[in-house]
Amino acid sequence: MDANQTDVASHSPSPRQQKELLELIEKNNVATLTEGYLIISSQDVLKTCAYYVGTWCVEWIGDETLGDDGWCWQPYSRDSEYERTFEEAKRLLESWQRLYHS
Repeated sequence: MDANQTDVASHSPSPRQQKELLELIEKNNVATLTEGYLIISSQDVLKTCAYYVGTWCVEWIGDETLGDDGWCWQPYSRDSEYERTFEEAKRLLESWQRLYHS
């Protein structure tokens, strides 16, 4: 599996998305958060029943016994159709990044 590919078995974000979300979590003062507060990652290749371009989020649930230090990690959006392979979804993501960041 590619180092940046989503860990399908545990349905976890890619290492890049994990790092991004953890950095955003650190910037928040949990004392001021309300239940349901979301932090959303940038797009990456994810997989549930097939590969797609999408985002992850972490939701503040306010109870450390229910999640990772009060945060619940979960898929947030599916921004593309399903693709047959990781490589096809990655090419789609890269084409979108070239289009919107050029």
